[in-house]
Amino acid sequence: MRTLARLALSLLTVAAAPHLAAQHAAKDGAEALHVSFVTNTGAAAPGDTTFFTFGNTQVGVGRLTSQVQVAGEAVTFEVMVALEYVNGSGPFSGFVSLLWPNGDAVACSYEGIVVRDAAGNSSWSTGVHVIDGSGRFQGSSGSGTVAGFRDVALGGSVQYTVDLAIRTNAARDTQRNEPQGSANGGRSGIEQGRAGDLSIEVVLAGDPAEQRTRRIGFDDSIRYGLFRISGTGTSNAGPVHVSALGTVDYLDGSGPFWAFQVLDFGGNNVVYCRYRGHTDQLSTEATRIIGRLDVIGGTGTFATARGTGSVEARRGGIVGTTQITAIRLRLR
Repeated sequence: MRTLARLALSLLTVAAAPHLAAQHAAKDGAEALHVSFVTNTGAAAPGDTTFFTFGNTQVGVGRLTSQVQVAGEAVTFEVMVALEYVNGSGPFSGFVSLLWPNGDAVACSYEGIVVRDAAGNSSWSTGVHVIDGSGRFQGSSGSGTVAGFRDVALGGSVQYTVDLAIRTNAARDTQRNEPQGSANGGRSGIEQGRAGDLSIEVVLAGDPAEQRTRRIGFDDSIRYGLFRISGTGTSNAGPVHVSALGTVDYLDGSGPFWAFQVLDFGGNNVVYCRYRGHTDQLSTEATRIIGRLDVIGGTGTFATARGTGSVEARRGGIVGTTQITAIRLRLR
C-alpha cells in the first residue's frame, strides 16, 4: 500500500446500537470527513465467499456488505478479505470501502489477526489506511480503526465498529512501501526434475462473475479487491486442477497480491499453499506474475506434506483473463 499521511483521530464514543456520525473540517486547503459507525453486515451473499477447509485450517476469500448513513446519504460499507485461520484464529488481509450510489468511493487497506475464544466468538481490531477514492474522494488519504466481532460460523454476519478520518483534495501519492518485482521474484531455487519436485503447467482463468475488484484513483489507475482463477493442467504426478484466490492491490497494473493456491490431483490428494508475490504490467498486452509458494497442509498422500515453491505466469489482459502458469514445488 502507498505511504499515507496519518491524521490525528478524534475518537468518538460509539453506542452499542447502530450509530453514525460524520464531521467536516478544513485544514491547509484540504477537507476532512470523520466517519464513525457500528453496523451488522448479515451473512455473505451467494458467490461472495470461497473457503477451503482441511483439518483445523481454513483458507479463502470473502466479501461482506451493509448499508449505513454518512451525513444523511445512504452508503454501502464493504469488506473484502483473504484469510488463513487455524482453529478459527489467524491473519487476514484485504480492504474496507465506502461506496456511494453516484460512484463516489473511499477504499482502505485492512489487515490484522482474528482471535477466536473458547466460547467460539471471533474478534479483531486493527488500523486502516486510505488507499484513494473516486469521484469527490479522488486523491484522498487518511486513517482510522476497524474492529469486528462474530459469534457465528465463517461467512456469517459480522458486527463492525468503524472510526475513519478521510482527508480529501489531497495531492496524489503513488509511492508504495512494498518491494517491487524483480527478475527472480519469489523463486525458491527449485530445479525441475529433482526427486520430490512437482512440476506443473496450467492455464488459469476466471469467470468475470467470480471476481470482486474495483477501480479508483486518478484515471482509474488503482485496482483492488478479490480474484479467483482456476484451470486443469499437467504435471509429473498426473493431471491436476489448480485454484488460485486472494487479494490484489495494483497501481497501473502492477503491485502485490496476498493469496493461496490449491493443487488437487484427484482422489482427495490435495496440496494447499500460501501464495505471495508481485505482478508487473510490462506493457498494455503483457503482464508478468512471480510468486512464492509455502505448503501449509494437504490431504490424502499429501496429508503431512510441507515444502516451498515458485510460480511464474504471464497474461495479456486484466485480472481474471487467461494466464499461462508454471509451478515448481519441492515437497518434503
